[in-house]
Amino acid sequence: MANQAGPADLTPRQAELLLMGIHPSRVQKVQGMAHLEAWDVRRTLTRIFGFGGWDVRTLELAPLTEQQGKNKRGDNAWYIVYRAQVRLEVRTTDGRPIAAFEDAAMGDAKNFPLGQYGEAHDFAMKSALSQALKRAAVNLGDQLGLSLYRKGDVNPVVAWSVPHMPEKETPPEDPGPGATEPEEDPEEVQVPAATQQQTAASVKWARQATSRLAGADLAAVAAVESEAAKRFRAGTLPPDAAQALRDAINARRAELGGADAAA
Repeated sequence: MANQAGPADLTPRQAELLLMGIHPSRVQKVQGMAHLEAWDVRRTLTRIFGFGGWDVRTLELAPLTEQQGKNKRGDNAWYIVYRAQVRLEVRTTDGRPIAAFEDAAMGDAKNFPLGQYGEAHDFAMKSALSQALKRAAVNLGDQLGLSLYRKGDVNPVVAWSVPHMPEKETPPEDPGPGATEPEEDPEEVQVPAATQQQTAASVKWARQATSRLAGADLAAVAAVESEAAKRFRAGTLPPDAAQALRDAINARRAELGGADAAA
């Protein structure tokens, strides 16, 4: 198709943003599970592709079950489940289609009083549609939550893409943190809780590591990055400390002229 676009049609700034790691403040943790909220995904799509630069279409939205049961107080309540399938399409700044991604999910409404029948269905439908959108969006990389599939990691797992590298530049051998670990749904990943002593020790280590980065070579920078990722996945390095260290790592890589200075 003459009007079909491809990866090379992304603007340099769009490619740069898509290859950046996600800011820890965007990651939500509910009952130990790391995820992005649906409104955040929509905001990020709009920021990167612009108003009208993306859309999501509902391919299927169907109720799977509708049951009455007892809630914890012993009152009658609704339990409703919906299945949704969506198609996410992104376009260039001049409106040409770049790519489309489809995915599906289920959403439920639990313990809604019998008098809130409509609200229960509405909640289940929105949950299914939101989850399906988030699953489709992770195909666009770390800014849309891909790295969270690695135990809630905020370090980029894409980091580089051949269409957006100088022609003579060789891709780094390291495919990214967590690349050898099995895939997991970020909605099901349990982020371990850290003791105050463990957190304090990691914060102290991060401060010391930041000061050592001033004279570090690329190998030493990579070692700090690896240890930081390990501590963050273990739940001992707080998001603010992790981001401060990430900024210092990227700054040092830029000084050294490292090709793989992913944000």
